[in-house]
Amino acid sequence: MRMKFSLTIFAALATGLMSTVAAAATTGTSTTQAPSRILDKLTLSYAGYYLGPSLAHPCAFTPNVDGSLSEDKQVFDSVIYGGYKVNSDLTASVGVPFNYYPVGGQDYLMKDPYLRFMHANLLNRGTLNLAADLRIYLPVTTASDKAGITSAVRSTQYLEYGIPDTRWTIGAATFIRARTFTAEAQSGKDLELYLSPSVSYKISPTVSAVAGYEMYSNHLLRDGNLFNLSTDTPADYSFGVNWDLSKKLTLNPYISGYTSTQLKAAQFNVFISAKFL
Repeated sequence: MRMKFSLTIFAALATGLMSTVAAAATTGTSTTQAPSRILDKLTLSYAGYYLGPSLAHPCAFTPNVDGSLSEDKQVFDSVIYGGYKVNSDLTASVGVPFNYYPVGGQDYLMKDPYLRFMHANLLNRGTLNLAADLRIYLPVTTASDKAGITSAVRSTQYLEYGIPDTRWTIGAATFIRARTFTAEAQSGKDLELYLSPSVSYKISPTVSAVAGYEMYSNHLLRDGNLFNLSTDTPADYSFGVNWDLSKKLTLNPYISGYTSTQLKAAQFNVFISAKFL
């Protein structure tokens, strides 16, 4: 069933591409111009979080909540997107997420791919903008198979408001992710909730100082009370700089830490966003 649905989505994308070619032919556009028009509709990008070491104990491993070294190595938590622009606001794409471990021998870990529908201006009123995306995961990895995951859907929202006549912007990112499991699965998270308010100050046209706060909770499988939410990760803060090196490359180095622990749990990270098409 999941494969049939996936093929339907890919067929829709292919139909869109063919429609572009047909439109060019109908209007008398020469064949030498058609490829450039198709290319304008395609997107290819990379987004990744580098999760680095503790500020107090720089090494190959990341810190635990209490500041001690964890068993998790430094990692680039990455995703590559290839997509098609349905219109100026809506993009349909395929996300291929993976982890790259640059230390300790280097290694890769592939994660479940997903279909993503991103709307850049779901709501736009002056300096207020709401963007959102819908992700439909394809649980094809060994990890998902062992966990008994049969489907997963995530809705993500990005709200931003630029305070008029100032350099300040406030915003919030939220997501809700739901999973279904096989009848045999006894543990897992069937619902996840995330909230991250933020504030930024524009230092220059390409550089902004950014501060954020993250909260996360989940609902456990087989718990009959839907409102019984728990968390295995405390809230954390972040301070950093957002730097647009060009129209296609953005770096956001930042320091993050847990509000319930000492400074030794603070960690160095970098968010990277790159557009190739």
